[in-house]
Amino acid sequence: MASYNLSSSSSTSVSSSSSSSLHYWLEEYWQEVGDPRVAHLPFMTSSAPAITLLLLYAAFITAVGPRLMSTRAPFSLKTPMILYNLLMSLANGYFFVQILRLHFISAEAPPFNARFPSLQDSSPSTRSIIRLHYLYILSKFVDLLDTVFFVLRKKRSQITALHFYHHLSVPVQGWTYFRLCGSDHLSASFGLWNSLVHTIMYAYYGLSATGNPAFLGGLRRAKPYITQLQIVQFVGLISFALYFIANNVGYPAYFTLNLLLQSALYIVLFTRFYLQSYSYSSNEQGKRIK
Repeated sequence: MASYNLSSSSSTSVSSSSSSSLHYWLEEYWQEVGDPRVAHLPFMTSSAPAITLLLLYAAFITAVGPRLMSTRAPFSLKTPMILYNLLMSLANGYFFVQILRLHFISAEAPPFNARFPSLQDSSPSTRSIIRLHYLYILSKFVDLLDTVFFVLRKKRSQITALHFYHHLSVPVQGWTYFRLCGSDHLSASFGLWNSLVHTIMYAYYGLSATGNPAFLGGLRRAKPYITQLQIVQFVGLISFALYFIANNVGYPAYFTLNLLLQSALYIVLFTRFYLQSYSYSSNEQGKRIK
């Protein structure tokens, strides 16, 4: 009996220790190293909600969704897709204009400022930047609906490894950047390029979803240029990252090196996708990738 109690006590201790460690990395760690100005915001107190949502997304896309749809006819979703793409195009247009205004035009936030912002700065202009960044990060989780629509419409061929990786990595990195600093200028460079590209892309896919023949010819011709714009986006981001590395004042290495490496990886992936999708010898044209 004594031996049993000892074993039970040891097991309970290990379980308690594991639970405590998990809680630390999910919540307490971010309270220690993160930006106190954003700690109170919904979805930012702990990393658990974001991780849970992304795990559910991955499970639905790779297993649950295809299994549910295996014996069902594909959904049309024409009206929801038109509305979704229209609203997301408008939202990204708003983000583009506001990021440009607050980070690149406003005298209080000079462009190409490579000094890491103070986490104690709560001025009105900085609060406006934090609110904008917060809404932008939340929109990256809304982007996950793109892939959900593919599953429900049984368009599995359009869920490429690039699409899946991109839709998972952007929310993860966006959440991390924002939680560490809600007002940094470096991640704003990504938001500026990304929101511009998505404004155009969501408009494109909204028009495509109408099925109107008046749009389809022009849209087919526009496909390659959208992917080219995505490649240009990451070339621009590499330039931003190199500038910040050369002029860095206080930015943690993660901010600059991650942007540099991720942008280089995406140039390779999108260039490969472009050559496979739009070369004259390709049999399959224009899969949707964002």
